[in-house]
Amino acid sequence: MKELGWVQRKLDQCLYLLDDQGRSMGGLSTHVDDCFCCGAGELYENSMKRLRNEFPFGQRVSAQKHTLKYCGSEVT
Repeated sequence: MKELGWVQRKLDQCLYLLDDQGRSMGGLSTHVDDCFCCGAGELYENSMKRLRNEFPFGQRVSAQKHTLKYCGSEVT
């Protein structure tokens, strides 16, 4: 994660942010085997593509189009 520019937050070590010259481009939260991410832009898309190649992510679902579950809670 760090090699791709994601910075682990000190207060919540399950949260990573992706910054580009001081602008927040993405966020990624992890819990056991769940991952919730959001972001936009070329840096974010390229980073997510590399992460998906490195780690076996499950189905990619848009919360804008579908209700999804993260850690047992519905996200709409």
